[in-house]
Amino acid sequence: MAPLMTLPTVAAVELSVRLHGASTNVPEAGVAVYQAERGSDCHWTPLAEGTITDDGDRIFKLPAFARDDVYVTFAPMRAAARHGYFTRSRAQVPAEGGAKEVLLDASAWTVTFRLPPGIDRVGPIRLSRPDDPQWLPMAQVSTDFTLTDTEPLRVLLGSGNYEVSSPLQPSHQQAFAVPATRDLILQCVPATPPTGRQ
Repeated sequence: MAPLMTLPTVAAVELSVRLHGASTNVPEAGVAVYQAERGSDCHWTPLAEGTITDDGDRIFKLPAFARDDVYVTFAPMRAAARHGYFTRSRAQVPAEGGAKEVLLDASAWTVTFRLPPGIDRVGPIRLSRPDDPQWLPMAQVSTDFTLTDTEPLRVLLGSGNYEVSSPLQPSHQQAFAVPATRDLILQCVPATPPTGRQ
């Protein structure tokens, strides 16, 4: 009888993550690490459990497997760790005994979306990150939403490039960057006709 094959063991290690510029006004925020290709082995650590350094950063020691390819994210809540994050970084976990620190820019900014003068309703609107198709604004607004003149929409976003567009007319797009843009008048999405009109 042929001998049974023994699978190699994978060492569990700690991945060091430094969160720079962390926003403390998001009470449910935290840091997550998960396997990059499969999205598995997700571990969530609340913001409050990070160790605060002298310069105000927060250090986290996240469990991971040696030599694994992972994503590390800073998100407003656990449910948004894989898709609704403020920021994300891909990293190679070091071998057992190795050292590596992942740096995340955790700044978050409130962006206000407004209607043009004379328009009382616009939608549906899609908010996306053109350089990151896995990102969804799931924590604060639905994937496709409608904006009315009742009050502006305020969304907390991480630094980076974004785009608003019309899912019904994909050629209607409006790009903006955060934090350079903090107040955006929607020009790309056609106004929605009042109820009962076509």
